[in-house]
Amino acid sequence: MHYNPRSIELVHEMTSKAIEDGTFGCLVLESCEKRWEKTLEFQRPGTIRRQLLDNEFQAAQELVEDQSQVSLGDQSIDDLGQNMKRIFKETLEDVKSIDGWKRVREDLVRYSATELYPTKEFGKDVQTLSLQDFLLDGRLLVALPISLFRYPLAWLLKSPKLVVPLLSFYFGLANLPGLVEAMETSGGGDVLATAASGGVGLVQSADILDETLSVLFLFLDVFQIVVLSRLMLVALLGERNDVLSESIRQKCEEQKGTEKTVIAILGAAHLNGVQNRLL
Repeated sequence: MHYNPRSIELVHEMTSKAIEDGTFGCLVLESCEKRWEKTLEFQRPGTIRRQLLDNEFQAAQELVEDQSQVSLGDQSIDDLGQNMKRIFKETLEDVKSIDGWKRVREDLVRYSATELYPTKEFGKDVQTLSLQDFLLDGRLLVALPISLFRYPLAWLLKSPKLVVPLLSFYFGLANLPGLVEAMETSGGGDVLATAASGGVGLVQSADILDETLSVLFLFLDVFQIVVLSRLMLVALLGERNDVLSESIRQKCEEQKGTEKTVIAILGAAHLNGVQNRLL
């Protein structure tokens, strides 16, 4: 779990042990060159920002003397942005037809199965991630508020040009029904006065408008869920997991025939999807 003190401690212990034992071969981080350069520049060791945004990646990387043993295994942020735009446009088109909704459903079902859960039985010697891993680790749960604080803070501080428009768009849609309701309430007296004087047609028109707006807001709610789910499962998980798993596989091939260990540090959301591809 990103930015969680418990996760950071675990990463530090595993990396330190491998280095001390002489079995350390390579470190693979869930980051790309552009993101990593920005992280190192923004969160330099010894600074307040480094302490405030303490994370697993730097906790491990700072232990490695030979930085050539640190590998960046994630999809480039530019490719990720292009993929998200593509999927967003595809979703806009797909919601216009029945066949399109079928494609959306197929994506959600397929990627939910391959990215969120183990796709096969790996045996007792292989661990997979489940809800129990979170619920049974008390220290992880206790530190959860720190993760929830650091994660959005990191996005806001490092990428304000991206975060602010996204939040504005999301909260704008979320608050739109309330704004319309407030407008209707402010004009309610006029409608009642007209109804009392025999303006039945106006009242009926208002009822039709209410029903139309209710359907529209329901569609917007569904659309938000569909778009966010598809972006999350396909772009942020599925396509990135393809890149991450291939990067890890390549580093493992490089260490083949040795007793060296490849340590890959990934967010919890990626673990099962990457494992499904590697094993």
